[in-house]
Amino acid sequence: NNMKQGKTVHVPVMLDEAMTLLNLQPGMSVVDATLGGGGYTRAILERIGPTGQLIAIDWDKVAIERFLETASEDRLVGEALKDGRLHTVQASYSELMKVLEDKGWSGADAIVADLGLSSDQLSDKERGISFQTDGPLDMRLNTNETVEARHILNQMREEALADLFETYGDEGEAKRIATAIVVARKKAPLETTAELRDLVWKNVVPARRKGKVHPATKVFQALRIAVNSERTHLESFLVAIPTALVPLGRAVIVSFHSGEDSIVKHLFQKEIRSENSILRWVEKKALAPKREEIQRNPRARSAKLRTVEHC
Repeated sequence: NNMKQGKTVHVPVMLDEAMTLLNLQPGMSVVDATLGGGGYTRAILERIGPTGQLIAIDWDKVAIERFLETASEDRLVGEALKDGRLHTVQASYSELMKVLEDKGWSGADAIVADLGLSSDQLSDKERGISFQTDGPLDMRLNTNETVEARHILNQMREEALADLFETYGDEGEAKRIATAIVVARKKAPLETTAELRDLVWKNVVPARRKGKVHPATKVFQALRIAVNSERTHLESFLVAIPTALVPLGRAVIVSFHSGEDSIVKHLFQKEIRSENSILRWVEKKALAPKREEIQRNPRARSAKLRTVEHC
């Protein structure tokens, strides 16, 4: 499959499990809330056939453009676009209801969201999302947003920075790193991902420098979430799901770190336990990827999949 997609290196995580749990049938109306590299979109199209409809949403204009460019090489996707069965929409998934209304849908039979950033976005130098490549400290997925990571780093108070790293990154040395940032920016503002990466590296306990995970990982994650208001968007999206699904419709959410998974779990749990609830768990526990998948795609190791049904 990846060979066909040519330009994208992103492999969808837990695809087989998601497709099985969504119980897709020919003719269904489905929303892929996170188009990304298009892996899920393609698999959904195969299952809903020529009578099905699919809306694929992404906040990132580049992701949509990249997907549409490669679509011409892919008959399945190309035909679905030509026949108007596949609609791509640039929007935040938090606007789920608005997107459905704009398309004249009363609801969806299935909704899927893979909350991980696609490998393509992570390796894009211009975005400065990853510390593997050196780029400007930007991190915006949607370039219409005005706040960039460097604005946060260079302007936010020390306590607020520490709080940010702790809350969104589970960073244990948040205070020390925040202090180091404030000291550094007095000399000159931080501008590049490499500067931030090296600064964090120098200011953590030496033991962390030997681990598999780079010490800057959590700080980068926290900044990305803050820049893209990801948490607020995620919560709005999850809260809309019961209304967006038709009776017996299902939603599958794949998350990639414990903070994200706990938001998914708690918001669904709250809905399920409420009076007159219209949701139920399909599987009580979150599913984790099989060992073979983690070997093939190390990105999958922290993934958790949860499924709910409109009852």
